[in-house]
Amino acid sequence: MVSDPKILYENEDLDAAISVGGKLVHTKSMKFLDKAAIVTEEDNPKAPNPWKLTTVHRVEELKCIIRMGPIWAAGFLLITAYAQQNTFSLQQAKSMNRHLTKNFQIPAASMSVFTQA
Repeated sequence: MVSDPKILYENEDLDAAISVGGKLVHTKSMKFLDKAAIVTEEDNPKAPNPWKLTTVHRVEELKCIIRMGPIWAAGFLLITAYAQQNTFSLQQAKSMNRHLTKNFQIPAASMSVFTQA
């Protein structure tokens, strides 16, 4: 773990294209991800290999995305539940008598219109 965030790699030129609104500062949460921004003896800070060394700003962006995981998971659950609401009316419409006249039958998929009103 990193004790001093000042030793983490920062490069204004690399982050210029993605940090239009400002630079993300180092946070103390999820410290295990900070390893990606620690400069070692094999790294060249002037021309870093993006697979071995990244900036603090990019690490903090990843932390932000990971923090949104529970929100996305809750959203998926709600969307799934909402999508299932119409399947019951379709199943029910398939089993009922939909004939209005001898020659005319209401399609089962159209019966969901009556449940929305």
